Amino acid sequence: MALPRKRPPRPHHGHESKLLASAELGKTTASSHSADYCADGLATDTCTFWLQLDWMI
Repeated sequence: MALPRKRPPRPHHGHESKLLASAELGKTTASSHSADYCADGLATDTCTFWLQLDWMI
């Protein structure tokens, strides 16, 4: 019986957290998005936030 092959370790490039909140008001949907990337010294840390508004005709 052969032993399973070990995978090589994955490179660690940092970690990311995301948040999404949305609400529907009639034919309109409002959303807010947030993302935070911590590069752990490899590159530049990045924080983003944006709002989105969708409506149906």
